[in-house]
Amino acid sequence: MGKLTDAEIQALNATVKQYPFLVSAGADKLGPLNGAPSIEADTATKPVTLYETGEEVQGELVTKNNVKLTLKTRNVDKAMELLATVKKGDNIYATDKKKSVTLVPITDAAGAQTITFPNAYLQPGLSYTPGDGDPHEAQLVYVCKPDSATGIPWEYGNAEA
Repeated sequence: MGKLTDAEIQALNATVKQYPFLVSAGADKLGPLNGAPSIEADTATKPVTLYETGEEVQGELVTKNNVKLTLKTRNVDKAMELLATVKKGDNIYATDKKKSVTLVPITDAAGAQTITFPNAYLQPGLSYTPGDGDPHEAQLVYVCKPDSATGIPWEYGNAEA
């Protein structure tokens, strides 16, 4: 295999590079991140069966359309501060616990998209990894509920908007 030129190496790096993100939860800045955010579906459906027999499935209704957002942050102080706001006996889905979490890509690329979770609720529980020569890391997990008007738990659009 031949050697790659500097231009080919730069082109390859640009192809495989993931955007780093600025992340905020309400007014709180959660960066710098220690890895890419993880976004997973948290959904449930209910089968709709034929009325006459009650057996033949005719469709599926979405009964739960949440998203689980996991952030690994190096801002351990802010993570500890946020996690300390959740106490035993608290309703984690109370309206005063709701935050809008926004992920903004750090890039000069035209058309880069931000993603916002307007109904994000911090889940209790500390996940902390001390770094041995590396930065310390805390993990924050949010359950993001769908918007009452759209039924979708996120908003996706241009960073310039």
